[in-house]
Amino acid sequence: MKREELLPLALKHSFGHCEVGTRLMGLVAEIEQIAIDKAHHLYAADIATLEQENRQLRARIERLTDCAGANHATS
Repeated sequence: MKREELLPLALKHSFGHCEVGTRLMGLVAEIEQIAIDKAHHLYAADIATLEQENRQLRARIERLTDCAGANHATS
């Protein structure tokens, strides 16, 4: 976040107009972003596996839908 975006947040959380409060809000945002980046890195393999399983399930559903449609058309 930019300083201009942090100042309203600092004021909202009663940090006043002080530079320290603005810097503190920036530090908190930076720490949160580091944690998100690390979590994404740690779980990237799990996310890829889930995405692959999701694609496989969608393909199965599509095949079943096609089979059901073909079966309905012939009955």
